[in-house]
Amino acid sequence: MSHHAYHGLLAKVKTCDKYTLYFGKSINKPLKEKHVDVLVRRWDGDTNTSRYFDSHILAHAKSEDLYDSILSCCDSIGVQILLRLSVDEPNVNWKL
Repeated sequence: MSHHAYHGLLAKVKTCDKYTLYFGKSINKPLKEKHVDVLVRRWDGDTNTSRYFDSHILAHAKSEDLYDSILSCCDSIGVQILLRLSVDEPNVNWKL
């Protein structure tokens, strides 16, 4: 995501009442490393949109690494308006 697009999305999410973060682990095949993709869903009036927000390469991460990765996304937007944190698959580390 470009710098301009990232900051545009960040500004839009910060102006909404609540947002939801979705994350899921996958494997980056060229690098053969695990990474976490983070999506953000925001409400704007009667519509809601989900957009890609960030990725973090974690390799063989522990739950603390996953927590730090997700927390950095929440900190950039604002934890106060976080409504829900969701996972997209059942095999994600539940210690988070």
